[in-house]
Amino acid sequence: MPIGVADIKKEGSDVTLVSFGKMMKVVMKAADELTKDNINAEVIDLRTVRPIDYATIISSIKKNKPIGFN
Repeated sequence: MPIGVADIKKEGSDVTLVSFGKMMKVVMKAADELTKDNINAEVIDLRTVRPIDYATIISSIKKNKPIGFN
């Protein structure tokens, strides 16, 4: 993948988790834990913070539904 392009590691529809580097392991575990509470988390690996891929982040947030509002 080119520099500045985020990678969606896990598709989700409830919440977006964004991270990069070593913290990705922690975020993936958090996404697994959220699944136990029926929360489907999308996980985005930024890969780089400069330039940052705002388009991927914004797109993910827009498609997620607010929890508790069905």
